[in-house]
Amino acid sequence: MKHNNIPLIEALLEYNKKNMLRFHTPGHKGGKGAEKTIKDIFGKNVFLYDLTEVDGLDDLHNPKAAIMKAQELLSEVYGSDRSFFLVNGATTGVEAMLMAAAGPGEEVVIDRNCHYSAINGLILNGATPVYMMPEIDKRTGLVLGPSRHTLIQTLKKHPGAKALFIVSPTYFGICYDLKSISDIVHEHNIPLIVDEAHGPHLGFHPDFAVSAMQAGADACCQSPHKILGSFTQSSWLHVKGNMIDLERLKKALQVLQSSSPSYLLMASLDSARFFVSSRGRREFDRIISMVRDARVRINNITGLFSPQIMIGDFTIAVPDYTKLTVNVRDSGLNGKRVAYILRNEYKIQPEFADRDNLLFIITCGDNPNKIEALIDALKSIARMNKTVESTNKADWVYPAPKVEIIPRDAFFAHKRRVELKKAAGLISAETVAPYPPGVPLLAPGERITPEIVELILQMEENGIQFHGPEDTRLETIKTVEESLQ
Repeated sequence: MKHNNIPLIEALLEYNKKNMLRFHTPGHKGGKGAEKTIKDIFGKNVFLYDLTEVDGLDDLHNPKAAIMKAQELLSEVYGSDRSFFLVNGATTGVEAMLMAAAGPGEEVVIDRNCHYSAINGLILNGATPVYMMPEIDKRTGLVLGPSRHTLIQTLKKHPGAKALFIVSPTYFGICYDLKSISDIVHEHNIPLIVDEAHGPHLGFHPDFAVSAMQAGADACCQSPHKILGSFTQSSWLHVKGNMIDLERLKKALQVLQSSSPSYLLMASLDSARFFVSSRGRREFDRIISMVRDARVRINNITGLFSPQIMIGDFTIAVPDYTKLTVNVRDSGLNGKRVAYILRNEYKIQPEFADRDNLLFIITCGDNPNKIEALIDALKSIARMNKTVESTNKADWVYPAPKVEIIPRDAFFAHKRRVELKKAAGLISAETVAPYPPGVPLLAPGERITPEIVELILQMEENGIQFHGPEDTRLETIKTVEESLQ
């Protein structure tokens, strides 16, 4: 197929050339019915291309024309057997892959460093999670994934598991040796499913890690909106081989995705595929050069360092150049305080900050001048280390989870809210994940132990924030009613 084609965008352009009288949704009718304020902000042309499934524009849930051609081009570029556009984010992809791989009562081995969408997937499919606890880099506090021993022993102890789900690259750009993991998993004749949301660029430059598809994964989802420039919420999913039930996957996508998908999102996916196949290598050369230079210069700032390689059993010596991590642990600075200063004094917005680390995402939308401004700001802030409270450098030991009931049952159970200090012995009905490093201390259906309560309290005293609980202050926690335990 011709990779210089952009089939869906071409179909949208062709439709607008016809100047049809629009007696169909959406109600703004090409912008004529839209309020003036929003047209002034976004421009009127965007409304012309916010269309629906009329003749010539195909149907996401039964593609036969432009969307089908766009997905076929995507599949060729990424080396999959089938690829699918996603209009509800990679979250939809994770949930659909898990629904396709396992059902009620079946086991799925899961990287504990998973996005909460994986927990949602378990709620949807009714499967039983078997969590693999990760290694954690002691200097940075960042997650390195499971050890080889953990992976092999987990699969050995759970021979009936239906799939293995893992996250690579991580949020902070740590890439796993997916080829080795794939070989081990396939020895057990189960599929490898990868949350590759942060890796739509992998495999398109020799200095990048290989992609999940290249490494032998059976299914993965990616978020080109994070790195490649499609619109937020647009993602895609790839499948290779016959270990994933393709019909079940398609049915899951129909269940999870809107029946009125945004053509703006899908057109941006078509454009992102065109970009990475036609200009990706050249743009990635530029990104790599900028980030390599930035890391050297940051490492020359007293108290700061930008980790490139962190050694774990399955981490590989290939950094993700779109992620620039700056660790402030040795400087006496607090990462959240640094982020505050960057925003308010330098007009620089990081992607993320926790106690020890700041994360900056670098894409083709960046240039050397922006990198220079960032480094100059970091140099200035580093001189403030004596005026900022020192970071507490406590290291945390994460207890292995005790799964008592499956996430689905915990989700639908009657719940009650209890004081955290009195919650030991009960079953959690929600996720509690400290940042850093993002590994859940609790997931729905797990027993709350005295050790976990004490660890949460210690983390709170050290300024650690938590994702997941409804009570963000974590004075209380939702638990499963005792009659159901």
